[in-house]
Parts: sequence; structure tokens; C-alpha cells
Amino acid sequence: MKRIILSMVLIGMLFLVGCQVYEEPQIAKGKAILRAEMYQLAINELDTTEMFFSYWVYNYGDIEAKNIKVNCKLLDGNYSVLKTVSDDYRNLASNSIEFREVTFKKPNDLKEDTLTTGMCYVLSCSNCDILY
Repeated sequence: MKRIILSMVLIGMLFLVGCQVYEEPQIAKGKAILRAEMYQLAINELDTTEMFFSYWVYNYGDIEAKNIKVNCKLLDGNYSVLKTVSDDYRNLASNSIEFREVTFKKPNDLKEDTLTTGMCYVLSCSNCDILY
């Protein structure tokens, strides 16, 4: 008799715990969802005073993103910002990817042997959410 009661209590507890329904997070309808990813930071071989960032912009949303502004930062070995470059450009269609480049003058105080890295990110856009 104790086994039957214990079994029923155990089955009842499992049933109550197992019946919880979890909802998947929903992507907001009517929003563009953007992120940028740096592909390359390089010096122009034809003009060594010029550098450029290459980056990808992704739109995961179901509508077109408008008035996109991407910032790219040149960082030294201590992650101090040496230069910030902005790229304002046209719209990006829904569920799409675009490859972009932005050029800038190499900072005067940047030496040849200085370790540098970079990062690009979406700063702003109309009708969108930004992923970091």
C-alpha cells in the first residue's frame, strides 16, 4: 500500500513539473535586426597613407533597414582607440548581407611596428534593433 501511495505521489509530481509550457522568444515583426562584423583591417598598398576596414552587415529582420550608420575603430595593442571612422550608407534589404569597405587616412602617430586591431559595429539605424 505504501508503494502505491508513493508511486502515485511521484507520478503526480512528475506530471505537474512536466506540464510546464515554455514559449520560444519571438522576433519582433516589422523590425530590422542588424549587426556588423569586421572582416579585415589593411593598409592600401598603392597609397601607404591610407587604410581601410572591410566589414559585413547582416539584417536578420523581416523588413528593410534604413539610414544605417556603422562605426569602425582602430585600436592599438592596449585596446586604446587610435581612430574612429563612420560609414553612412543606403538601406539594407530584409534577410540580407552586404559587404562594405570604408577608407581613412592612417594616423600620423601610428608606427610601422605598432600592433593594431579593429572592430566594427552598427551605431544606429531607423526602424531596427541592433545586435552586439
